[in-house]
Amino acid sequence: MIFPNGESSEDAAAQTDPVVAANPGLADDPLLAEIWRRVQSVEDPCHVLAGYPLTITDLGIVNRVELDGGYVEIGITYTELGCSFAPRILQRLEQELSAVPGVTSMDVVYEPFPPWTPDRMSPRAQELYRRRALQARAAVASISPESIRRRASASPEA
Repeated sequence: MIFPNGESSEDAAAQTDPVVAANPGLADDPLLAEIWRRVQSVEDPCHVLAGYPLTITDLGIVNRVELDGGYVEIGITYTELGCSFAPRILQRLEQELSAVPGVTSMDVVYEPFPPWTPDRMSPRAQELYRRRALQARAAVASISPESIRRRASASPEA
C-alpha cells in the first residue's frame, strides 16, 4: 500500500516496528513475513487476564526474529525478570511457528539488555494504558471524601 505522501506501508511499518526495521528483508521473504505475522498474533497472557488485550509485540518485548534455513531464533526481553507467564508465551510461540510450513525448529532467547521500559510499547498499547489511567483517575475522583470518612469510621479498630 502506498500512502498519499509516497511512503509505502512497509516504510511506515519499519518506522514504528523495531523488529521490522531490524529485518529489512522481511518484505522480500514470504517465510519470514509469515513467521512475523504469527509472532505478532501471540497475546500476552498477563494482559489478557487483566483485560488489556495486548500482544507480545504490542508490549515491545520481541527484539528480533531471525531465520536461518528452517531454524527461527526469537530474542525477547520480558517486562520483568521472572515473568510467571514466560512459559505460556513460549508455548504459544511454539504452537504458532510449528504450524508454519518451512519452519523446522526454533529457539526463544532471553535478552536482558537493554532492559524493557514502557517506551518500547507500541503506540496502540501506550494509548490503551493512557485511557485506562484516565479511567482509574476518574473513578477515584468520583469517590466523595464523605464516603471515605464514613467507611473509615465504620472500620473496626485494629
